[in-house]
Amino acid sequence: MKLPSLFKIPPHKVFNFKPRYYDPVKEEFEIRVERAKRDAGKGKIIDENGEYVQAIKGQMSRHFIDRRITTKERKASNIRVFVIMIILGLIAYYFFYA
Repeated sequence: MKLPSLFKIPPHKVFNFKPRYYDPVKEEFEIRVERAKRDAGKGKIIDENGEYVQAIKGQMSRHFIDRRITTKERKASNIRVFVIMIILGLIAYYFFYA
């Protein structure tokens, strides 16, 4: 006989994924196409084991080169830094001299 409980424990979750169709010929063809694209300098990079390799090298620098900082943004940033410095200076003055 089960004792009543105040806490309810959820049942464990089961993963039941069953692929509908698997075509090894098509998968090998796609790997060869990706390898050909990689050799041409396009597409995803796949290593010898057939695993995807991230091509992230240079992505961040390219992002920042494309995004130019306008003078309006730079001026707002400078004002923000100046206000923060004043606030920190007033706090330091209050702690050390008051």
